Amino acid sequence: MSRVVVHIDRLVVSGPADVRAVEAAVRAAVTRTLARPGAVEHVLAMGSRGAVDAGPVRAGDAAALGAAIGRGIGGGGRP
Repeated sequence: MSRVVVHIDRLVVSGPADVRAVEAAVRAAVTRTLARPGAVEHVLAMGSRGAVDAGPVRAGDAAALGAAIGRGIGGGGRP
């Protein structure tokens, strides 16, 4: 079994947001994304990265914002 460790040093959110709700939603979305078949292998194949740019994300509430960010991070984003 492979082990993937995701460490988020900085998450920049502009505008009003419930930071704890966004954090929880990011954690849940990354977990769900990496639990998909083949996702861990995809991430491991990319190698170690100093940063991942999930790109611009817009969402209506903290849960949707966190989920969109988590999908970007879990999907590998852009280097």
